[in-house]
Amino acid sequence: MSDEFSIPARRICSSAEKVAERYQHSAIGPEHILLGIIEEVHEFHCIAYKILNEHNSIEILKKTLDETLRQIPPRPAAGNLSFTPEGKLVMEEARKYSKIGEHGIVGTGHILYAIARLENSIASQALQKAGIRMPDLEKAVNTVYVEMKRA
Repeated sequence: MSDEFSIPARRICSSAEKVAERYQHSAIGPEHILLGIIEEVHEFHCIAYKILNEHNSIEILKKTLDETLRQIPPRPAAGNLSFTPEGKLVMEEARKYSKIGEHGIVGTGHILYAIARLENSIASQALQKAGIRMPDLEKAVNTVYVEMKRA
């Protein structure tokens, strides 16, 4: 993970890898990344978690993602895990959103936004089920990063 990602964003990716390993999955997808956001909150300041928490959706997301991930057949990886094509797309899109917003670094909010925009993915469906809507999420992400630029 490159320096263009914030430390919290890099830690979320590490957490996502642990999530995939726990469910014995062979690669890291958006659903693992989203659960990584939720599980890493106690370790550091996480913008994405704050946004989810404001919508009171954390427990719904945990339950929905756990139920869904348990249904995916285990396929343990032989070595280091890599991202699924959808997982790679999330990271690419997060980079893009950070550049478009001139935010300087890819943060957890950009990753969350990229996950939500990935239509028909397990993770974006979980966000929808938890009541997270794209316009609200986009506004929250932009507000946080604009405030950070001012500080």
